[in-house]
Amino acid sequence: MDGMYTIEEMTDSIIKEFSLVDPVKNRRTYYQKVRRSLENAGLIDKGTVMVNPQTRRKCMYYTEFQKLTILAEKSLYDYVRKNSADDTYKHAPRFKDIQKQIDDQRQDYVDYLSAQTMSGTTDSDPYVSDEEVKAKKRDMMLEALFNVFFTPFNEDLLKNDLERMLVADDIHLEFADIEAHNRLEHPEGVYYRRKKLDGADSQP
Repeated sequence: MDGMYTIEEMTDSIIKEFSLVDPVKNRRTYYQKVRRSLENAGLIDKGTVMVNPQTRRKCMYYTEFQKLTILAEKSLYDYVRKNSADDTYKHAPRFKDIQKQIDDQRQDYVDYLSAQTMSGTTDSDPYVSDEEVKAKKRDMMLEALFNVFFTPFNEDLLKNDLERMLVADDIHLEFADIEAHNRLEHPEGVYYRRKKLDGADSQP
């Protein structure tokens, strides 16, 4: 189901997304790690019970947002990067570095609120239109063009990240907010990937 995962499907999605090493040999270990992260985040019982169209049995399904939530949990965040075969992820900022970004942005927001109070101005309700999403997509595509060949965008994730950045409260900043910020700052390998020379695409 689009945007919904069983734990097995979520595990396979994370294995593929982060290019985890030895996916066949280590799949059971990866599955247990994902399940434990759902439990630690208090989400294991927060899924939606639906009928699996393949087995015709009821299963617990989890959303893309719940997947992103556990990927922002310290243990799984560092684990998938440590076990990734992709240098893009292996050399990504560690959890403690992200936490520092959170602290810095909170302070920046405090300073921003103080300046806004002094000036007497307020922000209007945040909203990202479809046209703004498309414009952002076009900008990223121009930067991503390598010999004109590139994979399609993950527009749903892009829109989710743009909206999260507008509604994020830096006083109560969440780890997923920083993750979204970093994806927007470094879009290649997340919203799109370069095509391989043999023409096989690597979908984000």
